[in-house]
Amino acid sequence: MQDLLLQTVLEKLPETLHTLNIEPITIGQSGSRVYRLRPKNAQAVVLKITEPQVMPEYLTAGYPHIADTEYNFYTQLAPRLGLPCPKLIEYGRLAGKASFLVLEDVTLNSYIPPEGHMWSTAEMISIVTTYAQMHGRAQRLFSQHGVPTWLNPDPRLIYSAEKTEGYLRALAQNSWTKDTASPIVLSAGLKQLLLELQNSLRNLPPTLLYNDFYPPNVALSKAGGSAVLFDYQLISSGPHHIDISNIGFLRSDKTFCQVDGEAVLAHYLHILSRQAGEVTSPLMFLSDYRHANLLAWADYLPRFVRAMHRSNAKNEHWGQWMDDMFAKCMQVWARELS
Repeated sequence: MQDLLLQTVLEKLPETLHTLNIEPITIGQSGSRVYRLRPKNAQAVVLKITEPQVMPEYLTAGYPHIADTEYNFYTQLAPRLGLPCPKLIEYGRLAGKASFLVLEDVTLNSYIPPEGHMWSTAEMISIVTTYAQMHGRAQRLFSQHGVPTWLNPDPRLIYSAEKTEGYLRALAQNSWTKDTASPIVLSAGLKQLLLELQNSLRNLPPTLLYNDFYPPNVALSKAGGSAVLFDYQLISSGPHHIDISNIGFLRSDKTFCQVDGEAVLAHYLHILSRQAGEVTSPLMFLSDYRHANLLAWADYLPRFVRAMHRSNAKNEHWGQWMDDMFAKCMQVWARELS
């Protein structure tokens, strides 16, 4: 079936993109498959096929228009923001809500870090330069013309203190997660913290959020300069603090152990102030960043509960990744409540 879908897409491409070589880049569980096409007498291009019907539930629930979002970005936002990103060459719709994009291959003068890459300060400065350009320019654009109607608010902003407490209680009542979750639920400060989060970021100006920081989604220039981001299907609108939380250089993750987080943040805020036209001090930023980081971890809770129920019903294995993320999440909540 996958080969048939790929063949269908190839038949839709113009003759100039008929290929001599097809190289799979990623074929994962996200619902998108990516290939490098090497056409005759032309530079290589990247083909991305997206199938929402095979995407994980948490993606389609949080990003209901995921099949169209990336196309809308390349045609409506990218030209107005002037960001370093691939050029859109072709786009098409397929049966069953699937779609495809043909994009410029940006790897010619760049390198793409592997999964688990140990980041350097210089690399992170290159990346946050692009983020600051995107956040600052989009914030100004949205303040003047409004947020595009097709761009959904970030799922983490659709937060409910009551539901979050319910997810934590469900985890605290489950026999094999209760030892980790119960101290959170029993904490005297939990209700106050949950209510504090309720409106913590609502009054901050919205911008464009990339939402998908992942080493293979970044192209770093061999000559230095701003990084190129690709894979824009999870973009949303919300305060820029959420995107910085997504990157993680201010956390203690081992992949950032060589990164000077303070220097990277100072550079980001400097570029952001030039692009957005307003100055934010590190102290002000970190206050709102704390809330953004907690909202990001709160967003994992319904996923943990669904996985817990499926595991108890023997429909799905909990898995090491889920166990690691659950432990990290509970550590964050425990630290905030200590």
